[in-house]
Amino acid sequence: MANTNSSQFFSMSLPIFDGSYYDLWEKKMMTLFKSQNLTDIAMYGLNKPTNISFLEEAQQKELEVKEHKDASALYLIQQSLANTIFSRITEASTAKQAWDMLQKEFRGDYKITSEIELEEPYKAAMKEEWQRMIDYYQKHFKKISCPVTASKDNVLHLAVISKKEQPLKDLLEIMK
Repeated sequence: MANTNSSQFFSMSLPIFDGSYYDLWEKKMMTLFKSQNLTDIAMYGLNKPTNISFLEEAQQKELEVKEHKDASALYLIQQSLANTIFSRITEASTAKQAWDMLQKEFRGDYKITSEIELEEPYKAAMKEEWQRMIDYYQKHFKKISCPVTASKDNVLHLAVISKKEQPLKDLLEIMK
């Protein structure tokens, strides 16, 4: 259950990010943040004053509400990540820190990666020049889950379809 407001309880199925299709997951999360009034906190942070001892009571209450919203946004981010991805943001103590870490690592996983750029490993796989493809992904390991075909197959799919054991083993080794 997610709870962003003490009087508001509900169940929901969260989108889970497993390392692929970040841009789609990000859109779903933005909608979730918007629906829970958490977008500003997740995107821009708390803007917490350095010295809170001078805050008036109303300002302290407002800060408490923002801290609660930040904790809620961080919780939603954490719960929507596969364990292999969650481990990359464990140091984040705010929603903005976690969000920024994920964006830095994954934003544009295939959206920004141009088709021309992925043409090289695709052609290598089609010509069964597996070592050339392996060399490419050793240099660009973050792109290993990016689609290389119009049907969104990635290089792992191509290796399985080839029915050759070694290319798949090599690719899985790169992913470790």
